[in-house]
Amino acid sequence: MSASTGSWTTAATRVVAVGITAGVGAAGFALSFTALRDLATRGHVPAGQAWLWPLMVDGAIVLATLGVVVMAGDPRCRGDRRFFWAVLIGGAAVSIACNALHAVLEPEAPLEAWLRGCLAAVAPTALLVTTHGLTLLSRLHRRSVGPLHAVAGERTPPVPESIDIVDDADTEVAAGSRAADRDPVRADTTPSGPQVAPDSRWHAVAERVLRRIALKGADIGDVAEVLYLSFEQAMADREVGRRLGVSHHTVSKVVTAGASVLREDEDAVAVAAP
Repeated sequence: MSASTGSWTTAATRVVAVGITAGVGAAGFALSFTALRDLATRGHVPAGQAWLWPLMVDGAIVLATLGVVVMAGDPRCRGDRRFFWAVLIGGAAVSIACNALHAVLEPEAPLEAWLRGCLAAVAPTALLVTTHGLTLLSRLHRRSVGPLHAVAGERTPPVPESIDIVDDADTEVAAGSRAADRDPVRADTTPSGPQVAPDSRWHAVAERVLRRIALKGADIGDVAEVLYLSFEQAMADREVGRRLGVSHHTVSKVVTAGASVLREDEDAVAVAAP
């Protein structure tokens, strides 16, 4: 068999596999949807809203599956991946159990009180786990920011917005940090910052961020530390603010401007790609 024939066979096999998977998935979803909807009506869910119940259960399963797939192989996501595995197993168990229950029930037979309670508890539980799952996937986007690419002809930055690197509530914290820098004894007992390397790619982003927003009392290194902790370490804005002794509002503005810079680079690379 020639190389071209083998390549064609592999491609055809993949297409057939995808088609079979899509067909089986659609059939399984349709059958499960019918059973779960009927079960929901027996659990005192209004008939006009019963179709939402199977969408909620199977939707949580799909979200958990996506979470497991996109976080596979990343050692930083072990805890998040365990959460999605738990949701996937729990959602699949609920779906299988409800389909089996529907099969053994007599037609039009109502559910017992404890079963109706279990069905009612699924809705708020699904809301909680899907919201938390969305938060974990959003945090993953910050972790997965790739290396920056040189872009010829940057867009004209907007008029800088004047903001303070610390607000009134953080003045005392910032003053204490500056005093620690002058006092070697106190500096030894004060936790140090992340100390981003001078050649870090975040310094290049920080330089462009400072063209967009004016930060009083901040230099490229300060902004690079904020970007590093937010995007690479996936810290929340308030956590970054506490770590560096700055206002979380300022951190939020720096992160927003940094995300805009990164999006411009991604767009430019996409346009330049053949």
